[in-house]
Amino acid sequence: MTHLQHPELLTNPDAPPLQLRVAAHDQSRVEWICTVPMAPPGVTQNYQVTFEFEIPDAIWVPHDPWKRYQVRTRLTSPKWQINARRPDAPDPRDRLRLQALSVAHALRVAGRLPVTTLLAAQRRDGVLQTEEAQRAIEALHLALLPAQEHRKLLAEIAPTADASLQREQLLADEYVSGHVLLLLTRVRAALQARHTRKARLLAGDVQPVMDALAAALAAEHAHRTERQMRQPAPHTVAEVEAYVNRAAQLKKHFQQALFLDATAFMLDERLRNWIAATMAMVAAVFYFAWQISVLNAVTTGATTVSLALAALVGALVYAAKDRIKEVGRSWLAEKLKHTYADRIARLRLQERMDPQRSEFVLARETITMHKYLEPDRFNPELGRTTPVHRLRIRERLRHTGLAQLQAQGLLGLKHVFRYDLSPLLAKLDDHEKHVPVAGPHGVTLRAGSRVYVLPVVVRLSRQEADGDRELLCQRGHLLLRGRQLVRFSPHVGPVDGARTTPMVDGREFG
Repeated sequence: MTHLQHPELLTNPDAPPLQLRVAAHDQSRVEWICTVPMAPPGVTQNYQVTFEFEIPDAIWVPHDPWKRYQVRTRLTSPKWQINARRPDAPDPRDRLRLQALSVAHALRVAGRLPVTTLLAAQRRDGVLQTEEAQRAIEALHLALLPAQEHRKLLAEIAPTADASLQREQLLADEYVSGHVLLLLTRVRAALQARHTRKARLLAGDVQPVMDALAAALAAEHAHRTERQMRQPAPHTVAEVEAYVNRAAQLKKHFQQALFLDATAFMLDERLRNWIAATMAMVAAVFYFAWQISVLNAVTTGATTVSLALAALVGALVYAAKDRIKEVGRSWLAEKLKHTYADRIARLRLQERMDPQRSEFVLARETITMHKYLEPDRFNPELGRTTPVHRLRIRERLRHTGLAQLQAQGLLGLKHVFRYDLSPLLAKLDDHEKHVPVAGPHGVTLRAGSRVYVLPVVVRLSRQEADGDRELLCQRGHLLLRGRQLVRFSPHVGPVDGARTTPMVDGREFG
């Protein structure tokens, strides 16, 4: 996984910066995530996200790309601030969900500091100094502050007879508690020395940090026991799996408050009848013009030969009319695709968030596939002899800022794109190859499988008065092995003059 953040300052410091993240989502899907700040109320902004990757002809499989392409857009989590007022959502249950999301976001961000301190000691010499241990403990206590404030706010809520609202309060408490445990897990993992066969802690003054972690974990477990929450007790694997499953369901429950309702349609399907009618009219004009000219050429004293010639010419003109209609329809549909889009998606606010279900995002999506020849990899002087397929996905996004979103502290949009490579994985060579290696004890055989490398380029640009301006660009490779997607390997450093400053943590904003 790689994270890019645009270095420019924002007019609103609470809004998330421009971000681009590329990763292998699972064993078959590649994922690229784009985060953009919300436009001010009444202002329209236009962005474009382009994803390109190349596929060797040896593993290419013809498929419908739209069935493999998935996109979801949601709002970013509100930014948590101490003593700040709660998000101004119409429904009190949604206010609780937005508040819990803001606290979970704050825990993720604040948890970077103790983890970064411990990782710095790992990279240096693997010895944790006393000053570093003290800084890590102080950062840990500071990171847990949002959860403590959240529980105080929940305790101050007046009792209610609304069972649904009571249930949401318990779920909000459990959701935040799960993120506290996740924070403690990350800190504990940072104490683990890396690149060693046996699990061992960092050297140096580690015990005070372990004591602070144990105290925080004991307090959290006591809170969960008091609230009768499911505990991640390590008695059986089933109990741990049940906890993980519930945590995933809670995440979906709360993030559902941020997703937008989408209605999408393929442009050629919507305009198919109009395109067919237009080209039929053009073909009919051509046919009747030629028919009139042929009929005028045949006089009243025409012979049988001239009548037969007229019939033959009329048949040819009729056939030409039919081809004009079909070819013209395909040409016009292709022109619409390149100039406008393949698919149109309109994104609206949920009715719970806005009774008017205001539309404020328009997405125009285009997918193109081309086959071309590349120079030979080992000897380019042989010419272009290697067939390659290039798949390009372009998403043009236009959104207008809404005042009600600003009031709720929702200041960013997160676009999540995924593409399923399953059709290609079936053709990968997953057999192990054995290679003789000379060693101190003679010749041994080492096994290895083939790794397929697919070049990838992801770009984020913004439409401005003087044209499109590229903001972020990430180049790298998708690594496939054993009939599965292994990871995305990014290129390091700026590419083509684009700003590619690495982020500390790409999940900082929602």
